[in-house]
Amino acid sequence: MIALQLIDVYPDWLSWTFAIILNVSVSLALYSLVIFYHVFEKELKPHSPLAKFLCIKGIVFFCFWQ
Repeated sequence: MIALQLIDVYPDWLSWTFAIILNVSVSLALYSLVIFYHVFEKELKPHSPLAKFLCIKGIVFFCFWQ
């Protein structure tokens, strides 16, 4: 992207496209993590995974908003 901006061939709509794709992929990752937690909730109960899943969700979220 930086190289395209330097030679002035970076259209304005491309940044919005990248932002939308990134937003959809992060949302899908967080949704998949929630589904994974609900499917394996009984099996993982002895390991108390809720705090661990929240930590991973936080890492994914903050990497997205960096």
